[in-house]
Amino acid sequence: MNKKLVGGLIIATLAVGGGYGGYTYYQASQTSSQVVTEIVARESAVELGSITIGLTESGTISIPTETVTFDYNLLINEIHVKEGYAVKEGDLLFSVYAEDLEDEITALEDQIESYLDQIENYEDAIKTYYKQITTYESQITTYTRQIRNYETNIRNYNSQIASYYKQQESIRDSQDDIRDAQLDLLDAQDDLRDYQLDIRDAQDDVRSSQEDIREQQDDLRKQQETIYKNIASLESEYQSLIQQREVAVNNQQMGIAQAQLTYQQALNLANTSENTYAVSMINIETQLIELEKKASDYQKEKASLESLISTYDADYAKLIALEDAMDEAEQAVSDKEYEAYMFSREYGDYLTNNNIDLDSLSDNVDSLYAAQNTAHSTMNTTFNLYVNAEWAYQANPTDENYENYQSALTEYATAYTNWETAVSAYNTARDNYRTQVVESGLYDSADENYWILQDEIDDLEDIYDTHRNAYTDFSAEFSSLYGNSDKDDLEEQLEEVLYNIQLNAISLSSYDQTQANDLISAQQTLDSNQLAVTNAETVYNHTLISLQDAVDEVDSKMSTTLDSIYDLYDDIDSLTKDIADLDDDYIDKYDDIADLEDDYNDVFGDIADLVKEYNSMFGDIEDLESDYYDIFADIADVEYDIADTYIDIADTYADIASVEGDILDVYDDIKDTEDDIADLRVDIEELYIEIAELQEVLATSAIYAHKDGIISSISATEGATSNAGSTLLSLVDSYENTYISATVSQDDINQVFVGQDVNIELSALSDVDYKGVIDSIYYTASPSMGGAVNYYITVKITDGDTTGVYEGMSASVTFITEQCIDVPVVSYRALNTDRNRTYVKVQDPVTGEITEVDIETGLSDGSIVEVISGLKEGDIVLIESAVTTMETDSSSSNNSSGASDSASPEGMEGMSMEDMMNSMPMPMPTDAPSGSSSGGPGNRGQ
Repeated sequence: MNKKLVGGLIIATLAVGGGYGGYTYYQASQTSSQVVTEIVARESAVELGSITIGLTESGTISIPTETVTFDYNLLINEIHVKEGYAVKEGDLLFSVYAEDLEDEITALEDQIESYLDQIENYEDAIKTYYKQITTYESQITTYTRQIRNYETNIRNYNSQIASYYKQQESIRDSQDDIRDAQLDLLDAQDDLRDYQLDIRDAQDDVRSSQEDIREQQDDLRKQQETIYKNIASLESEYQSLIQQREVAVNNQQMGIAQAQLTYQQALNLANTSENTYAVSMINIETQLIELEKKASDYQKEKASLESLISTYDADYAKLIALEDAMDEAEQAVSDKEYEAYMFSREYGDYLTNNNIDLDSLSDNVDSLYAAQNTAHSTMNTTFNLYVNAEWAYQANPTDENYENYQSALTEYATAYTNWETAVSAYNTARDNYRTQVVESGLYDSADENYWILQDEIDDLEDIYDTHRNAYTDFSAEFSSLYGNSDKDDLEEQLEEVLYNIQLNAISLSSYDQTQANDLISAQQTLDSNQLAVTNAETVYNHTLISLQDAVDEVDSKMSTTLDSIYDLYDDIDSLTKDIADLDDDYIDKYDDIADLEDDYNDVFGDIADLVKEYNSMFGDIEDLESDYYDIFADIADVEYDIADTYIDIADTYADIASVEGDILDVYDDIKDTEDDIADLRVDIEELYIEIAELQEVLATSAIYAHKDGIISSISATEGATSNAGSTLLSLVDSYENTYISATVSQDDINQVFVGQDVNIELSALSDVDYKGVIDSIYYTASPSMGGAVNYYITVKITDGDTTGVYEGMSASVTFITEQCIDVPVVSYRALNTDRNRTYVKVQDPVTGEITEVDIETGLSDGSIVEVISGLKEGDIVLIESAVTTMETDSSSSNNSSGASDSASPEGMEGMSMEDMMNSMPMPMPTDAPSGSSSGGPGNRGQ
């Protein structure tokens, strides 16, 4: 509705200007004329300037209000301020009756005593908690000592096992010795018997003995070969044991690494649970803050909508009244113009001069007036097409819309030129007619009455302009307040906000239960993962011991095998020596025969002793075998004791973990108690402050301002009691907290962001410049009429004197998207383009020669353009315009020139044709970009 109204006003203004010269219809003689077109150039300097491109919207001033309340019932004796007063901190606001506050102070002091008693109880509880911690730490120390004792027992058990293995080895050695001794006894018996035979057959036995010696040597050599084979077998077995040991060591390292990995995974999981628990606490607090912020935002929106609803009917009625007043003023202008027209028609017969053909002149004036009206109507039509094409292009900057815009602009410029030509022709004929009327002596009287009517028309037009401006200003203010919404839309928005407030209240009420469930779940996960860490550590320690036993077992086997190899090498040395001895015995055999004969009789006694000793050795072997198997049983018992000890260690570690958990629980209890104490101390401090404030009110029977501000409303009433917590008055502080509420359409919302610089103009304070930044952007679309989607923007004023700024004032805000400051700029009309080339024309001050200078351009607001290169400050460029003039013949040139100024359309008196051309809407350049901005289309070219 507003855009149509503004367009109508523009057309009406052009119609009044175009018809300015059509108030008389007198006859005059024809004059010949000729249309002449010439190029007029004027100089323009390159200056330093600033260009700002942005999105401009209307808005409304919003100043936050702070209420002054009192928490107790008060009798207001006297109010010392009024609404609109500016107060300073400490200024007297109210005189009150405060005797009843003594009871309130006593109650607050009793409450402080109660809080101090609670703090004392809490501190006693903390002492008890620390005693529990000391007890728990003592238990942990006891458990740790038990674990050390268990570990000592395990080391002792291992030492016992090692001792048992050594005893077994000793028993094996003893058994071998006894068996060797038995064999020696048997050999000795055989030798004695052989000796007896040898003695009987001495001669034969010598040869037989020699052969026996040879056979014994062969046997010994065979034994050597057997021993060498056994050595090779043992060496192969030893190499196999070396490989087994490497495998055992590798298994040990891999097992340790796997156990460490398992333990680390459990530890990481526990740390993750702790982090998850902390994150859960943060998320719960964040949810509460978000819910509370939503509640505050909904309340603000509710208050804003209620305020708009309460003022909508009155504002809408005022808008209609202003529109009616404007229409009445416009009708008065039209009536007075018609009266002037009828005056000229009525008194035309009395102005007839028999010597002058006034009828012919009148017919000519009528014809030119009709032609002028036709040209004016055509110009209005093309202007409407031009405005619509411009709006279409700004709303949707496509190539097709741009071509339509250029075509409409060309048609409008042509119609404008034709209208000027028609106006010029009509003015010339009218001026000639007036000259003839003056010559006939009848013009003075008619002219005086005519101009009296013109003065009345001017006065009526001033009245119309006043009503039109009042309507335009209030229409803009009405649009900034309500947008496209009517009262029903505002009430629907309010119902939606109230519904959102109810939903948010439900979310807040269910918040506590959700918080408790989340905390329980997070705590259970944390406890479970901490227990898993303890179990993983126990498995890790047990794995270390088990893998080390496997390595020790292989080491023991390797040591035994190596000892056996060394023993076999000793046996080989012994057999080699025996063979050499047999060679000596073979030679000495003959001597031995005699010795054997002497010993023959002693042999029988030795044999008897050997038999006894042999039988005794059988008993020793049985005893040793019994001891050997007993040691096996002892080893099994010790290993079982070690396993039990490991179980005891694991149980003890579990007990330690449980006690450490109890300690953590106690520390949590201590923290909770300390938090309670801190909260109570804060409450006590607040109570002391409240008591001090009450004592001040009691002593002074007055309430003073707690900060600087302007009183926006007073709720208290003299002689009445103000209930506890009710609002006494409201303060606003426009010096620090002045905001502007505006809306931006969905097509432009992506051009703005929080923190963006904003230029601000207030219609009520047009002489003050303000700056600000975007404080917030609402992501919920605001309801509007006609299906348009808009979003609320809040701008904070950061620079500019806010004295005299009031809530609800109209404002114009420009969100700056591009800007350049103190750069060389030149008029856009000086630019010329040739394909991709941009240049200006410069005239040499000495020779007068005009040259073309290529330039690179930057940012533009449609009126001026930034010069990046090619020109500097102070350079002079030429602005050329094509001007069409009417050139008459010599018989009428003097009369035409004498009346040219007075015959110009309204608003163009004293203007040259060049200035008239410059006053036309400036055509867009052929390289105009898509998009628009405040002040004209933006352009950054070369």
